[in-house]
Amino acid sequence: MQRRKLRILASALGAAGLAAGCLLAPAAASAAATPRCLSENLRVRFIRDNGYAGGYVYDVLWQNEGTSVCTLTGYPGTSALGSLKRVLGKPAGRDVVYPVTTVTIPTGGIVVSFLRITDVAAYSKAVCNQALASFLRIYPPGAFLPDVINTAGGIQVCRNARASAPVYMATSPVVP
Repeated sequence: MQRRKLRILASALGAAGLAAGCLLAPAAASAAATPRCLSENLRVRFIRDNGYAGGYVYDVLWQNEGTSVCTLTGYPGTSALGSLKRVLGKPAGRDVVYPVTTVTIPTGGIVVSFLRITDVAAYSKAVCNQALASFLRIYPPGAFLPDVINTAGGIQVCRNARASAPVYMATSPVVP
């Protein structure tokens, strides 16, 4: 008799759990069903925003030109390139001022990340070996296909990529 009561209780709990799962599943499924934005569906623009004592902050705008809603999570990959599109120095570090969140971008919508670039004139040639970056190579978070953006006049960067060289660029995660 005791086993029969336990089986009935287990069946009832299982049915209740299944019903609760059915009620909760659509919301969870819709969040999980939103795909990551593909590089080929994103238009990336680079805009100088503000200067500060010691450098500049640039807005990197990400516009969804795809046909459906998509998401981005995390930090873009960013490197400075010379006029021949060869990498100059270290890639951008991570600026941890903003928390990492998943950002949903509607079709035609725009989100932003921020690129902070230190004024490299403060570094000696031995430490930094300044160069002019004509382009930036920017990867969307989680992607392997970059955009190469003309910096329109160039940005002074450190050419030195040794471990002891300064990290002169830092990027924020994508934010709404």
